[in-house]
Amino acid sequence: MPSAIKIAVAAVCGLLGLVGAGLVGLHDMAQRPTYCATCHAIQPYVETWADSNHLAHTHRQFAIRCQACHARTVGTLVSEVVSTVRHTYDDPLSEIKVPQSDCFRCHGDYQTLAERTKNLVQNPHDSHWGALDCGVCHKMHKDSIDYCAQCHDPTVNKPGWTLPPRQR
Repeated sequence: MPSAIKIAVAAVCGLLGLVGAGLVGLHDMAQRPTYCATCHAIQPYVETWADSNHLAHTHRQFAIRCQACHARTVGTLVSEVVSTVRHTYDDPLSEIKVPQSDCFRCHGDYQTLAERTKNLVQNPHDSHWGALDCGVCHKMHKDSIDYCAQCHDPTVNKPGWTLPPRQR
């Protein structure tokens, strides 16, 4: 094989190795919340995770990182880096709807949640409205909403929760 071809093959192999190592490094780095904080559009969300009255911070207190709900593939990461460099992302970012199955994976299903909250005056997880999506009431990076208080007395009265407007 001529030496020019050997050099070209070696260069291509070296380049592929560097790209592969870079992607592995990016994937590893993206498992840390500090990676999320490198983007100014994400910074407010990381701040609520780091210290706030919101559910994101409650999850942090139990050592649950952003990626538990915001799974990222290498393809997603590359896409995010490109949109950051090109400034083609929404600011503020669009709200992400986390699948209910993700909530149930850690918190249990509705029956389990209803049992855990059975001593509340109104059990929000055993509602006459049926099984509502978790995200209707529970918000990660902003105040959660006590929707039961539209008609009933407030169920939750603590920082990080707000009351909905009353129906007229």
